Amino acid sequence: MSVAHDLPAGARERADALRRALGAMGRVLVAFSGGVDSTFLLRAALDALGAENVLAVTLDPPYAARSEIGEAVRLAASLGASRHTLVDVPFPEALRDNPPERCYLCKRLLFARLLEIAAAADVAHVLDGTNRDDLGDHRPGRKALAELGIVSPLLDAGLAKADIRALSREWRLPTWDKPAAPCLLTRLPHGASVDAAVLARIEQGEALLRELGFPGARLRLHGDLARIEAPAARLGELVAAAAASGLAERLGRLGCRFVTVDLAGYRMGSQNEPATGGDKTDSRAMDTQENLFALLTAVKNGELDVAAGMERLRDLPYLEMGHTKIDLHRPLRNGFPEVVYAAGKTAGQVVEIFIRLRDRGPVLATRVPEETASRVLAACPEARHNPLGRTLTMGEDQVVFGEGEIGVVTAGTSDLPVAEEALETCRMFGHRAFLVSDVGVAGLHRLLDRIDLLRRARALIVIAGMEGALASVVGGLVAQPVVAVPTSVGYGAALSGFTALCGMLTSCASGVTVVNIDNGFGAACAACRINTLCRQGQDA
Repeated sequence: MSVAHDLPAGARERADALRRALGAMGRVLVAFSGGVDSTFLLRAALDALGAENVLAVTLDPPYAARSEIGEAVRLAASLGASRHTLVDVPFPEALRDNPPERCYLCKRLLFARLLEIAAAADVAHVLDGTNRDDLGDHRPGRKALAELGIVSPLLDAGLAKADIRALSREWRLPTWDKPAAPCLLTRLPHGASVDAAVLARIEQGEALLRELGFPGARLRLHGDLARIEAPAARLGELVAAAAASGLAERLGRLGCRFVTVDLAGYRMGSQNEPATGGDKTDSRAMDTQENLFALLTAVKNGELDVAAGMERLRDLPYLEMGHTKIDLHRPLRNGFPEVVYAAGKTAGQVVEIFIRLRDRGPVLATRVPEETASRVLAACPEARHNPLGRTLTMGEDQVVFGEGEIGVVTAGTSDLPVAEEALETCRMFGHRAFLVSDVGVAGLHRLLDRIDLLRRARALIVIAGMEGALASVVGGLVAQPVVAVPTSVGYGAALSGFTALCGMLTSCASGVTVVNIDNGFGAACAACRINTLCRQGQDA
């Protein structure tokens, strides 16, 4: 039973997308920790597939809090997960010194075990509870999940933490307001030796903090020093409660010689902050010459220390996503960013790419299937879909247009999908473009009526199928560079664009440049380079 509550905009639609995706999976294994996300995911899977098709597995490594494991077992039973299994996991030796790549190694080991369990149970899909907000923190475990082919349905549906908490409340899940409970290793600095005594000290210490009314507080250990993180607005309350309850003495009996309160308050993932005092600087890539120059100047002038500058450059030269490596510095080298070729990528991968690139400037994806577009729009409502051109764009308000126009010319209306891809590419790269369509050689007078407009362009993209003759005709009438695009439009002997390709390559109009069949994107890139050089000539 559910109760209606106010939900974030679009949350219900994203939940519906989640149910549809789960319903199409058949049999699944849910990695169930009993936290907000995995509880919501398990409930959705049970509703969509039925208990007989959902295997919930809770892994129990020594660095999971005992209280969390017990709560997971109780939650699974209350949700009706009849196929719930608790699996003991020995302490992995690779994690004994809490290495920097801890999360990657842990996820790799644990989810490899889940894949073994799934294979033995004849289950095709292993699901985890990663959501959209998880992309904003330093989470190397995501790389391991991508390598193993783990499915993240909440992320694929574009569900953020606020969506999940609000929907969980509506669904009457007891975890809707549960604080985050990451593994106990996150309370230790990298390189710290880990044993059962240290883990017990952390868990018992945080139990004391919960007794004082601080359920989300963290006890972070640095040798025999305990550093307490609590919400910044409640630090005064914490100090008073600690003094009244003798907290320092009680923690001392657990082996904490010194007890401090972190005046910066609780920060998720604070162990991932740079060692310069926790200053989380803007980590967006220096993807333009202006931004890079400004950064280096700030370091030179002492406005930014070297460590903070290094943090801002930490994504050099690409953004590692496990399944994809986004080239963030392509604008520095050739003037425009890497574009996402969506064909062949899963919808979830494209969704994750858009989310990760959301704050990094304009984003363009080409050859986007309808289902993928729907999933991206659910996760990123500000994106725009061009169904005819099969493109997705985001961040158009950040595009800066310069001088000069590019003309896009088609022989027939059937060539418009390629033309729309070219137009979207030009515009997202900051080049104004116009369209002249359906002016093929079978009615040459239509082309001649627009010839003055074509001659005002800096470069022309000419798109034609059939025999591809339009490129030669335009190339013989104008002085501008012509980039020809053969299309797969035409009957049998057109050979899916091969005939037009050969015709354009053997054009009698000198200097016509030819790109691959249906490659409106590639033609637009060539035309944009030409226009960029014209602009530079004007500025010289």
